[in-house]
Amino acid sequence: MQLTEEQRKELQDFVDKWNHEIQNEDIYFSFNGHGHLRYINANDEGLIKFGVKSIEVALSNKIYTDIAGETLREDWIKKKMKN
Repeated sequence: MQLTEEQRKELQDFVDKWNHEIQNEDIYFSFNGHGHLRYINANDEGLIKFGVKSIEVALSNKIYTDIAGETLREDWIKKKMKN
């Protein structure tokens, strides 16, 4: 599927809105797993942020994207839940 310029702008507006509305301190999101199983632990805000990030990546021209949260540039991915 090839996005039109109007669709790209609409999606970019969506990404900008939700990146602004969901603050990092509201998010719980982490990758986990054991053996051959892999899973995500997240609250609702974390899942929304993950979806928004996926759209943002799809709109970019990057070939590879790091969302593992192992670097400071992806500080929205939390390692443990706030109490």
